[in-house]
Amino acid sequence: PIYQSTKMTVEQGAFILFSTITLGGALLVVTWRHVFHAALFLTLSFFGVAALYVLLEAPLLATVQFIYAVAVAVIIILTIVYTWGPTSRRQPRVIRQWWATVVVAALLCATLGWVILSHDWGSDYRAGATMVPLTWYLIVGAALFCVGLYSVLAQRNGIAILMGIELMLNAANVNLVVFWRYLEPGTATGQTFALLVYAVAAAGTVVGLALIIALWRTHGTIIPEDADLLKG
Repeated sequence: PIYQSTKMTVEQGAFILFSTITLGGALLVVTWRHVFHAALFLTLSFFGVAALYVLLEAPLLATVQFIYAVAVAVIIILTIVYTWGPTSRRQPRVIRQWWATVVVAALLCATLGWVILSHDWGSDYRAGATMVPLTWYLIVGAALFCVGLYSVLAQRNGIAILMGIELMLNAANVNLVVFWRYLEPGTATGQTFALLVYAVAAAGTVVGLALIIALWRTHGTIIPEDADLLKG
């Protein structure tokens, strides 16, 4: 009993640490003024997710997450360097109605939290061990999704919007892995869908950054609102 109690305390402490890294990095992504530094914080948040996968005993996904984080960071940073100039420095990062997007994201986060805490998930702990409750992971995933949603709705910088989408996709992956590990550990469904999300996210990031580079080369801006200038 003493060993189990100690084990639970250590694992919960590790969960709190990795969750803080994940959510703290995400918050810095959407609030930091310079997009270059925001990209570095995105990588930090991704590493936090990889550590959570280790806690969930999903080493394959943890490895994929680590590689994915490095690859995405490299291409985003290269895009930032390529599109950096006086024009991009003068452009504001958020819309004037940013406070409204904060309200929307906060309401969504509160709603998701209420659903998570009020629902009977059937197995709040993994069978055969004293572990972190399922609801803890779901709350982290919901918070990460809402932070990403704020970035998508409030940011004007195209690269920052893509980073918000990356946060939302990572939140979806966290939930997929958690549901697999707690509710259907005998199947490979959760890991399969998580790998599919990685493929879709990688393709979307590459295409999105290519469009941003094209917009920059033709019109000297990385604001998606200016994309209509490409018509005709």
